[in-house]
Amino acid sequence: NIVTGSTAGTGISVLNDSAQSAACHDLIISDNILYSNYYSGIECNTGIGASLWHYNIKIHNNLCHHNNQGNYGGQGGIHIGHAYLVNISGNTIHHDGNGANASYGIRIQSACTEVLITGNQIGEEGQGGALGVGVNLENASHTLITGNMFYDNQATKTTAYHVNGTGSYIVIRDNFFDAAIGAKINVSGTYCIFEDNLGVNPVGP
Repeated sequence: NIVTGSTAGTGISVLNDSAQSAACHDLIISDNILYSNYYSGIECNTGIGASLWHYNIKIHNNLCHHNNQGNYGGQGGIHIGHAYLVNISGNTIHHDGNGANASYGIRIQSACTEVLITGNQIGEEGQGGALGVGVNLENASHTLITGNMFYDNQATKTTAYHVNGTGSYIVIRDNFFDAAIGAKINVSGTYCIFEDNLGVNPVGP
């Protein structure tokens, strides 16, 4: 599928809004092209009042680029909230953003847990500003980020950090990191391991 040009929303959005208690599970979003949407390319999240979380979510082999045309802080390529058992793999994400607000290639929000982010190419986020982030973690836990490529080859870089945020039991291993405006990895929390990443000095924890 090709999803483009949403003027008031996200390309593909999976929600349980407001007080709906049901959640989605065993969901695959695969092999789509999503670009020039107002918010994110793909979103899987819940609304205020929802009591259950989404689980067993796989987002695979999608091309997301030039999303967050609405310049809404925190939107971008792929946005996940209130979910566990999440696999984000093999996606290509680049050039999200349209102004000074932060744009994220992948946003893991609302204390998601048991998340795998692997085999993705993420680059040159934060177009029109200097607050782009490749992967942003917001109180995530039990998350593995491995085998990804993070880059910003622009003369005037827009990527503030390649991996940013907070969490616990976060492992960032065997990734490639190009230059960024700030630290390539800017993650704080408990039981975090950073090892064997190319382009990061030191390469160990």
